[in-house]
Amino acid sequence: MRRRAIACVCALLAGATTASAHHSLALFETDKPVSFKGKVTRVDWRSPHTIIYVEEAGTEWRVETVPNSWLINRAGWTIDSVKSGEEVTIELYAYGDKTIKYGFLLRVIKADGKVWRSPLDIGRRGQREEAERAK
Repeated sequence: MRRRAIACVCALLAGATTASAHHSLALFETDKPVSFKGKVTRVDWRSPHTIIYVEEAGTEWRVETVPNSWLINRAGWTIDSVKSGEEVTIELYAYGDKTIKYGFLLRVIKADGKVWRSPLDIGRRGQREEAERAK
C-alpha cells in the first residue's frame, strides 16, 4: 500500500513539472519584446493554442498564442480576428535561440490600426501602468 501511495505522489509531481514547464516563459526573452511587420501566411486555430504564421523578409515566424479560451473569453478574439493574407505588425517575446523564428504573441496590429491583444499583453501593460503610478 505504501509503495502505491509513493508511486501516486511521484506521478502527480511529474505531471505538475511537465505542466508548469509547458506554460513557462523561461525560454523566451521577456525583458525585450520584438516587433516586426509581415504578412500572415496561415492561422491554425487548434487546441490548446492558436498558431499564427507570419512571413517577414522571406522568413516565416511561428507565433504561438495563449490558450484559445483566453483569446476568446479574456481578449474578445474570434476566428476572423486575424486572417491569412493580411499585413500585420507582430509584437512578441522571441524564443531565446535566435536561429529559430518562434515567439509568444503579445499583440497583433492590423493595417487598419485595429489591435488584437493577447491577455498576456493586457496583464503586462497593466503591471507596467501600476508601476508608473507608484513612482
